[in-house]
Amino acid sequence: MKFKLFYKFFGIIFLSILLSLLTAAVTIGYFGKKNFHRYLEKTKVKEFSTLAVNIGKYYEAHGSLEKLISKEVPLHIAFMAGDREMAKDLGSPDAMEAMPRFPKEHEVFTFYDTDMRYLAGGQYPPEDMHIFPVVADNKPVAYFGVLKFRKLPPNPFAEKFLESQIYLLMITTLIVMVLATLTALWLTRNMLAPLRELNIATRRVAERDFDVDVEIGSNDELADLADNFNVMTNTLKEYELSQARWISDISHELRTPLSVILGSIEAIQDGVRKPDFETIESVYQNTIRMKRLVNELHDITLAESGVMHLQKVSVDIAHELASLLDFYEVRLAEFRFSISFESYDEDIMVQVDLVRLNQVFINILENAIKYAKSPGVLYVQCVVDGDDVLISFEDTGPGVSEEHLPRLFDRLYRVDSSRSRATGGSGLGLSICKYIIENHGGSVSACKGKKGGLRLEIRLPLEK
Repeated sequence: MKFKLFYKFFGIIFLSILLSLLTAAVTIGYFGKKNFHRYLEKTKVKEFSTLAVNIGKYYEAHGSLEKLISKEVPLHIAFMAGDREMAKDLGSPDAMEAMPRFPKEHEVFTFYDTDMRYLAGGQYPPEDMHIFPVVADNKPVAYFGVLKFRKLPPNPFAEKFLESQIYLLMITTLIVMVLATLTALWLTRNMLAPLRELNIATRRVAERDFDVDVEIGSNDELADLADNFNVMTNTLKEYELSQARWISDISHELRTPLSVILGSIEAIQDGVRKPDFETIESVYQNTIRMKRLVNELHDITLAESGVMHLQKVSVDIAHELASLLDFYEVRLAEFRFSISFESYDEDIMVQVDLVRLNQVFINILENAIKYAKSPGVLYVQCVVDGDDVLISFEDTGPGVSEEHLPRLFDRLYRVDSSRSRATGGSGLGLSICKYIIENHGGSVSACKGKKGGLRLEIRLPLEK
């Protein structure tokens, strides 16, 4: 059976309030009764302490307590009349008639002699009594005890008062329960209202509708959840648009060489063109271009999926870079570019996949050939900077405008004034470079160079 979250929240709040009320009611009922009895007992004990003084005065006036312990007058009447000239009124019939009569077994007072031997009153053991000394002429002449409250017969007045208090407590508890139920309903509805909005918004996102925004007016975790949800939907929307552009651009990139290849083959089949060197060369170059694009797409897929495996080895990066530049010097010279290489440190050891890293360097060199102004100079530097090695490539122009620099490493991004499909670039090269460098734990960035062109900086962690 499936329970809605509303009932679960309501149950939790309601049961919490119910248990709190029941605990409070039981606690107040139990301890209230106990404390009330204790209060009565303490009040009586204080009164009987004063009575002990009066009995002592009675003893001093009459020389004995014979009349009190002779059983001529019940002790409870004697003590209750004792505040007003005990000796004078003890035998008064009016006083006798005015005092309430208790059965003998309910006699709550007891007299003891100085050795704590029973003299008169109720026959109870001393441990059940509050014992008070009767002092005359500064010495105890007797003791009398008052039965402890827990041993007393029921007091109808006290019991009735407690019953009225318990009844009032039950009525109060019932009223509070009704208010608590209404409060629990209100709290549950208000707490779950944002979740209902999120639930509706989630369904819309599941239907690929990303134009949804959840607004919660609170300042708590649900508001944070709503903010994160909105960020997620915006990210998904951007990703959806990016994927659409990605598929469109890739389709166009593949369609161009395929159209050239297919058009050349159809022209040969129709006899319009002959299978001469020029035609075969065109088909070959477009095939190479398409193969390169497919390989770059494969590299991008590996990098984004996190399965680009690196075979890292310890190398002297300055030495390896110098060797690559020596090898590439002839190709750069063909396009009238010279190289200026500087490295002020020796044995700059790093842990890298040399094949992948050379792929990065070659891509940067090829970009310089395509986009830098010829003739020109390519300045390469390899230096230690803190815990990193800094490798920079800088050409002599024309460079890239400031607004294009942050997006140079985006997939399929081209700067219109300097890059076009006619040059053969796919717009994936620098994006692949970025993935490779980041998978090595490094970073790559672009900025305007001091020589008037573009400056690319690569940072790699030094071998520890």
